[in-house]
Order: sequence, then C-alpha cells, then structure tokens
Amino acid sequence: MFRLLALLVLFTSKVTAMVAIELRPSVNIDAAYPHLDDLAVLTGPDKDVRNLSRVVSNRPVLIGHTVKYFREDVEKWVLEAGLNVGSLQWHGARRISVSRRSNVLSKRDIEQALEQKLAQSFKGKSVGLSLVTDSVGLVQVPRGPYSLLVKLEQRQLEKSMSALVSIVSNGRLVKKIRVNFRLKLEGMAVVATDDLPSHTLLTPNVLSTEKVNTLSGRGKVAVSQGELLGKRLIRPVTKGQVIVKSDVESVPEVIKSETLSVVFIGNGVSIKMRGVALEDGRVGETIMVTLPTSDTPMPVIVVGKERGQIQNGA
Repeated sequence: MFRLLALLVLFTSKVTAMVAIELRPSVNIDAAYPHLDDLAVLTGPDKDVRNLSRVVSNRPVLIGHTVKYFREDVEKWVLEAGLNVGSLQWHGARRISVSRRSNVLSKRDIEQALEQKLAQSFKGKSVGLSLVTDSVGLVQVPRGPYSLLVKLEQRQLEKSMSALVSIVSNGRLVKKIRVNFRLKLEGMAVVATDDLPSHTLLTPNVLSTEKVNTLSGRGKVAVSQGELLGKRLIRPVTKGQVIVKSDVESVPEVIKSETLSVVFIGNGVSIKMRGVALEDGRVGETIMVTLPTSDTPMPVIVVGKERGQIQNGA
C-alpha cells in the first residue's frame, strides 16, 4: 500500500498546477501519431505544459483518413503517461478532427536505408545495389520526421535479396513493406572464354580471369584458375559466364568412350587386354567395358587411372 501511494504521489506530481487545454476544431498534421500540443492550445506553468505537450496519441492517423478525438481520448492518453487528469481544465471544442499530410516514399530513400544496413551487416564489402522497381509501389509516408528500419531476409550476400522495411514515426510503427533488390559485388573471378559443353576438360586455353559481379546467383565462384585446372565441367557454360565451383568435378580415372587396360585374374591365370569404357568410372566403382574376348560388355572394377580388373571369372 505504501509503494502504491508513493507511485501515485510521483505520477500526480508531474502536473502540479491547473493546466488549461483548448482543443482545436480541426488540424492537418505531418506525423502519424500526434502529440497533444498538435491538437490543443496548452496554457499553464511551463514545466506542466512541457510534460503534457509530450503526450502522444495511442492510435495513428492513417493517410487519406480523418480521425476524430474526444476529450475522453485525451484524458486516457494523459493517464497512460502517468499524469494527473484532475489538473486539466477544458476549453474549446469537445472533439477535434485530425487529418494527415503525407509524402511519397522515394526509391532513393529506400536504397539509402538498404545500403546503410548492408554496410553494417557486411563490413568491408562494397556492393552496388539496384531496386526491383515493381516491388515497391507508391508508399505514402508522414511529412514529418520518420525513419526506415531495415531487416534483411538473407544472412549472406546474394545476387537477389529482399528486406522488410518498417516506417516509424514518433517511435511508433506506421507501416511495413517488403522490397526486393539486386546486388552487384565486383571482384576477380574465372570465366569461360568460349561456349563450353559439359565434360570439357578445363585448361588455361578455355579460361580467363576477369573483374565481374561475383554474386553469380548460382553458387561460390572460382577466383583463380588454379581451383579449376584439370577438372571438367558437369554442365555446359556460355562464353563470358562466371564458372562456379559446383559447375566442375574432378576427372574420373576412367572416361567414357576411352580405352583402358583390363587385367583378368582367376584360377591362377592373369590376362591383360585393352577395352573401351561404356561409362565413366572412379576407383572402386564397377563399370561396363567392351572387350575383344567377349561379344557382350563385361563388368570391370576400376583400380586406377585407365586401369580396370576382372576377378574370379566375373
């Protein structure tokens, strides 16, 4: 009980003398959430007027709408702020009509907010940014002060990204919008010098290192030719296309349509012959091989580069 009385004394002491409030009949404001001094003329001791002028409405004035506030609404805000309603002396209108002026959120404002967020989240990386313009329509914002709070929806830099942008006025949320945008991160990467089909063996003749957008949208790019030389493509790439690491694989020990040495071991006999692989094979895998001693393809175990083995008469 003593603590409750102490709190009441604390709150009621914020307005110590009678303050006159004269509601205006109507106002046209900039902010989404009006302060009390936007809506009324306050008269009284300076300290008490300052306390009351900071009181903010608890519901926004939407753009294109008119809101009517009554004296009872204002008293509720004052109570929620911990001030003494009994010290108020009412004059003027019993209600006020409030409408709101607005501006259109510009594309550049959104881009700047995104650039700042990207700089904070990915320090040391300078990216170029372009909005997907059709993802942001005409968004109206307060003419008064407001801020844009950005939450990225991806944890790493990607070619195409999105973000939730909160429009905040007077510390309160006005609206949330989702924006899509594309990034460009320049750096050195390996590109194809010509159109290359799948299974192309990568050599210096077919590769070039150039300054490009390293956010390929397909995976982690190769930044040096050494990461790719001696490997082969698992899918075709076009001239000038950035080659990513998922585009390549190590060359198997046996390559389809190429010859290999096959050793037959069984019953104390070892026979060596040449065959043609009907499919790729890596060490330990079994592939089908055509042999001069058989009318039908034979299963052969790959044991090394261009080497296979048949055991136990298989």
